[in-house]
Amino acid sequence: MAKLTKTIPAIRVSEELHDIYTSQVMLSGYTPSEFLRYLLSRYMNDPEQKVVILPQDKALSLIYHINKVGNNFNQIAYRLNLDNMENKVSDETYKSVLTALKKIEAKLDALLSVTMNDKKAKREDEGLEL
Repeated sequence: MAKLTKTIPAIRVSEELHDIYTSQVMLSGYTPSEFLRYLLSRYMNDPEQKVVILPQDKALSLIYHINKVGNNFNQIAYRLNLDNMENKVSDETYKSVLTALKKIEAKLDALLSVTMNDKKAKREDEGLEL
């Protein structure tokens, strides 16, 4: 993460908005500054994107399971390559399975990058939409 050297001026909000912000900061597990930095960085990169925040334990669990799936993919790819070299599978089957694995890998990578965007990614089960 880049060195934090700039400040954003304080803003005034209604009591209702302040209560919503405070409750969502508490649910996220972020400090108020981390929470605001996360929201700003996500919004500035893609204004159309909904921002979803998971609690840290859920994010870590998700990362763990994605990594386990990745390990399974490696085992499948290894066996697929081995069987292809020994002509146990057709080229058509080889290419089809390889293409499917690449598509799934891309989706998992996208999910993992969102989860790991902030090393303290903390989000709700159903997600907090902001």
